[in-house]
Amino acid sequence: MVSKAVLVEIQPQLTATKVLLERVFANPKIEIQCGARIESIRGGERVEAIEVVELKTGKRILVDANGILVHIGIEANTNYLKGILPLDAKGQILVNERMETEVGGIFAAGDIRHNSPWQISTAVGDGATAALSLQRYLLTLKD
Repeated sequence: MVSKAVLVEIQPQLTATKVLLERVFANPKIEIQCGARIESIRGGERVEAIEVVELKTGKRILVDANGILVHIGIEANTNYLKGILPLDAKGQILVNERMETEVGGIFAAGDIRHNSPWQISTAVGDGATAALSLQRYLLTLKD
């Protein structure tokens, strides 16, 4: 789908299953920048480049880009919801099959929900389910 993908990883090396690492290293379209972080995203109306900083050296690299996909960690960032919504032991939000929480009008979808498989395809499906559930919920408020 792309001519080149740059994977920027803050850790000194990639961590994944053996089969995924083999696929990444075997793909000539993937460039890997370990021990680095994205400092800024450059552009106007569209992404044009990212500024990457090597953590050991402080060296800054400007990488041409016309899009980015951000994935940061695997821990739910839900501390602000403690006491508002029920969370599981991992901090993920408890929902039913309609993506509804116990609090009326609050829905959760994707990686933030309990038992999420952390896959973009299921997150998209969760989002569609949550949107339809929200629509039904809003219709009940008119009555």
